[in-house]
Amino acid sequence: MKLTLPQMAAHYDQNAAALEVWEDRPRDHWRKTMIQSVLDRAEVDKTDVVLELGCGTGIISRHLAPHIKRAVAVDCSPGALALARERAAHAKNIHWLRGDLRDPPGVPDVTTIILCGALRFLSVPERKATLHKIWGMLPEDGLLIIGDLIWTIAPEDVENAEEMALEEFAYTLHAEALGELIQRLGVGPRLLALHPAWSVVTALKG
Repeated sequence: MKLTLPQMAAHYDQNAAALEVWEDRPRDHWRKTMIQSVLDRAEVDKTDVVLELGCGTGIISRHLAPHIKRAVAVDCSPGALALARERAAHAKNIHWLRGDLRDPPGVPDVTTIILCGALRFLSVPERKATLHKIWGMLPEDGLLIIGDLIWTIAPEDVENAEEMALEEFAYTLHAEALGELIQRLGVGPRLLALHPAWSVVTALKG
C-alpha cells in the first residue's frame, strides 16, 4: 500500500538523520552511487538555476550550490528540511521549501530540474501529470535528471530486490514505461543503468 504524503513526511521526519549514513548494504551502496551519478550529469555553471524535487536532507543541492547561481529544494518532510538547512548553513543560494513535488513551485529562470529517489513515490497518473508540469517549466535547452529505483529487468530477477524497495513505500518504476512516458514529452531519454534497479535518466529539452 502506497503511503500518503503526510505519512511519508512523518516517516522521514523520524529517519532524516539516517538518510546520509551509508551502511554496507546493497540499497545504500547503490543509492550513494546513484546520487553521485546524478551530480555528475548536472552539467551546471554559475548561470544555472536548479529545482530539486524531493530533496530530502539536501545532499544534491548543497553539493551543487558552489557551482550554480541558485537552487530551490523542495521536500514534504519538515524534519529532513531542518537537517538540510543545518548541514547547508554556509550555502546562501539555496532556498529550502516544504511542498509537494506533484505541485512544483514556479522557479524563475530554472534551467535544471532534478528528482532523485522521489518519482517512484507517485502513482502512474501522478507521475505522468508531474512530468508534464515540470517539463513545461524548463526552457528550450533545459535538463531533466531522474535518479531512482528504475527496474531495467523484472524485479523478481534482481538479487536483493526486497532490500531495495519496500512495497509499502513505493510504486515500482520500470525503465521501458518511464522511457515511453518521457518520449511522449517529445524527447529521447538517456538511461544510465547503474544496476538492474538503480538507474539515472536524463532528458535534454530542445
